[in-house]
Amino acid sequence: MHPTFRLTTLCLSAILCSVCWPQGTMGTLQTNTIPAVKEFGVADTKLVLCFDKTVFGLSRSSASLAHISAKNINYVKVETLKPGLNGGVNAEITGGAIKKPNIVITLTEAVLHTTGATVLFTNQELVVQFGTYDAKFQECFYQKLYSGMISPQSVTFNNPAGKAIKYVIVETDQNIEIGGISASIHSGTVGDSKALTVQVNATPNTIRFFNNFTVRMFCEK
Repeated sequence: MHPTFRLTTLCLSAILCSVCWPQGTMGTLQTNTIPAVKEFGVADTKLVLCFDKTVFGLSRSSASLAHISAKNINYVKVETLKPGLNGGVNAEITGGAIKKPNIVITLTEAVLHTTGATVLFTNQELVVQFGTYDAKFQECFYQKLYSGMISPQSVTFNNPAGKAIKYVIVETDQNIEIGGISASIHSGTVGDSKALTVQVNATPNTIRFFNNFTVRMFCEK
């Protein structure tokens, strides 16, 4: 039996909610010490829903959830709805921050230690960020690339408005267990340059991508 989890996040005028069913392992499970509820920030009745995401049972672990909001994100709650043999889910902020307008929450299988077992998941980057997001930025570039394409792929944007590119986020759709990514700035400098080239590689190193992914860039208004 796999547990059911709920991630709820309250923002400044916003709530971020998610449900996560982490992937299991084989063997004798050890006692789970992850609490049923994990919170970041402070809940307040003035906060409202700004994001909702469901991650279904037997989904990959780890799973990363990214959200960009027009207002600051003030509260995150990860809740186990139906505890199973695998216990709770471990959650950490891996990008952005509480009281900032963007955040990345990474959820991982709570029970990592087993007796005579093989852990069934691997851990690759699912969301890669460059720079610091600010609500005053506007999205100036979006491109989606698809599973089956040759790795690596380079994405270049030269802002016709002549404004600096301040923030870049590369995110996979996480459909395949082993389909992670790595990314680097191949030319230009985030924060200063009006043109950037981002190179994205499949991880583990393969000749083709296992998952779709998007590249988004945000510029000065």
